[in-house]
Amino acid sequence: MDDSRGRAARLLAEIEEIRESTAEDRLAGFLDTSYFAACLLVPDALEELLAAMPSRPDLLGARNALARTFLHADAPVPVHASVQFGRWYAQTTSPGLRDRLGMLLLRLQQQTFDGRHDLAVRTAEELTVELNSAPDRSGIQDFLPAVLIGVGSAHLQVGGLDAAVGSYRSAARLAEAGSHPAHEHAESFVELVRALRADGCPHEARRRIAPAHPRGARSSLLWIWSCVAVLARGLRSLAAGDLHTAQESLERLGLGPEGGDVDALGQYWWVPLHLRAGIALRRGDRDREVHLLRRGLEEHFPSVGPTSYAGSLLRADLADLLQACHADSEAAAVLDEAERGVPTSQVLASRARLLHLTGDDAGLDRLLERTGRFHPLSSPQLDVLRLLRRHARLPRQAPAAEDHDLWRAVMARAGDLELSLLPAEVAAASAPDGETPRPVGSGPFSRPDPAHLSRAERDLVATLRADDTIASVAQRMYLSPHTVKTRLRDIYRKLGVHSKEELFEHRGALLHPPP
Repeated sequence: MDDSRGRAARLLAEIEEIRESTAEDRLAGFLDTSYFAACLLVPDALEELLAAMPSRPDLLGARNALARTFLHADAPVPVHASVQFGRWYAQTTSPGLRDRLGMLLLRLQQQTFDGRHDLAVRTAEELTVELNSAPDRSGIQDFLPAVLIGVGSAHLQVGGLDAAVGSYRSAARLAEAGSHPAHEHAESFVELVRALRADGCPHEARRRIAPAHPRGARSSLLWIWSCVAVLARGLRSLAAGDLHTAQESLERLGLGPEGGDVDALGQYWWVPLHLRAGIALRRGDRDREVHLLRRGLEEHFPSVGPTSYAGSLLRADLADLLQACHADSEAAAVLDEAERGVPTSQVLASRARLLHLTGDDAGLDRLLERTGRFHPLSSPQLDVLRLLRRHARLPRQAPAAEDHDLWRAVMARAGDLELSLLPAEVAAASAPDGETPRPVGSGPFSRPDPAHLSRAERDLVATLRADDTIASVAQRMYLSPHTVKTRLRDIYRKLGVHSKEELFEHRGALLHPPP
């Protein structure tokens, strides 16, 4: 503590010396690039520095630099220190738009750290209101991508995948328009959401940043965002059945067989655990993964609390692994806990598989009857639930003829991922007569041709009506009008059509491709 106070005193003296000989903007630059980043590595020194500020009016000109440093620091910022700074900041300044956005983003980060994801979403909504009501954004263009990524991540933590991907896409567009370095990172978050949905959408190959641990600063934002890019690629590889590339993604981040340091990923610590569990379900030491998942859930409480998407997702993973280890009663207890959180499609699908395997047909029917109350649920998961229901009572018999199209639709929409999650007897019963179920990673949908429509685009084609408008489609599909318009434009371009009428001519072949 004495050493920290001494450092704080030296820093304050250094500020005063520079203040006497340097213009205010140069002072701000000095704060941003030199001493303050080092000060953040010593929490006590940071608190001493903050405590001195209310009595030092000559330091008020440094407030913007302090806010920038909090938001882009290369070291973790103690939450209680940021709260203290926020209180002082609110009392001593008359904040403009950039300042208000900065403080709201600080509050959002604090609430995420505390596991208060419900409050974080409210703060994200406040941020959105501030942005939408701003008459002039010219002074905050360099700041907007980080704000929008923060908003998207708040929605992601409570399972709002549509809202999250909307914010990430906006961040990517703004960053690209302004040649901002966050462009590729924002695109990585879009891919992360797609991967979590396991939608099998084709995507363009993008340059991947190989994360190298910055010297003395393993939690820098850019490093974390680079890691998200690698993890998103790993999840997409897993969805396509490419276990080698999925495992390689973990190894590139130093997350080997014993787990590695997921804490360095900040609020995205749960993504590699989700990826590891997916690999272990298909190939790996499941007992070890059960241990690592339990440890991760215990160590990151309360951030995996009752309102956490990450908590629900990892508990569903844990239940799947326990089922694979024939620990059905333990899996049921884990799912009881998960269902008190965010009702993700993974949790519901895991419960459905457990009910089916234990022969509880009545429980399975009740579960499927109430799935309509939850939104959003990914279409592939719902298709699999319907498939389970059809074959719950006759799992070893071949399906009726009308089930064949449904099974092909499942394969087309889920990219063969869900086949590996079904009980073997259901997968066998669900294959068309005379055919053998395809292994994971095989078949025409495991690596989609970029010329084909994505699952999201096929969904739009399937729901389109002759009298539809952009607004009616957006309302029915829970999308923004801009998203519908963009998606339709991409569909027209890929198919070489110019109108809705021409599109209807191709619809049958698109929705029911030849086997």
